[in-house]
Amino acid sequence: MLGPLRQQLNLKSRRKKSGRIIARVNTRDGRLIDREMAVEEFPRLCIGFRWPVPGILDGHTPSETFEGELVVRYEKGSIEKHATDEEAIRIGRVSTLDFAQMLAKIAHSFAVAKYGQESFSPLLRDLILGRSRAAPFLIGSDMSGAHPDQQPNVLHDISRSDVRRDDGQTFLGVSIRLFAFFGMPRYHVIVGTRMKEGPQHERLGGGTIAVAIPRRH
Repeated sequence: MLGPLRQQLNLKSRRKKSGRIIARVNTRDGRLIDREMAVEEFPRLCIGFRWPVPGILDGHTPSETFEGELVVRYEKGSIEKHATDEEAIRIGRVSTLDFAQMLAKIAHSFAVAKYGQESFSPLLRDLILGRSRAAPFLIGSDMSGAHPDQQPNVLHDISRSDVRRDDGQTFLGVSIRLFAFFGMPRYHVIVGTRMKEGPQHERLGGGTIAVAIPRRH
């Protein structure tokens, strides 16, 4: 779902970049056509989700059901030129579980690398390893409908954001905003039960790591 945009931004990848992709087109008469095109011809867009807060914070039982809505941000005119009365291009394939697992890997890795394994009792391992599908219990986003702060020159934004539940239990949390310059949602990932406090400004989300948008070649 993010492959074309990653190529357009010339981001590093383990996959060999050809500069071309196969786009699927829906025609008015119901046919599906696979059409090869240069990656730069494909609409410049980003797909994400707006979810409720992680269920563990509201006292919910673990659930595999995602609620919320799909979020698509795109450059004006980039989709319109591919949508006519006769055909329309498919903008991507979406898997909420795969996306949530990716966020879990990012958050867990960030927490271990920056604060150490002794700083929390992990909660994401089963989700990362595919032993659990209850992603909404530990991963959510801003569901208020308000747009996050504008970050026009930031590619990705990640920070620590610990959360204390009403019953007093405290979790080490990580906030992640992928492709921030596109105005994408900010995701909240509960990494684990907090065992060791971090610096005050980082516990409250002040220790942000912002990745600048790479120059396009």
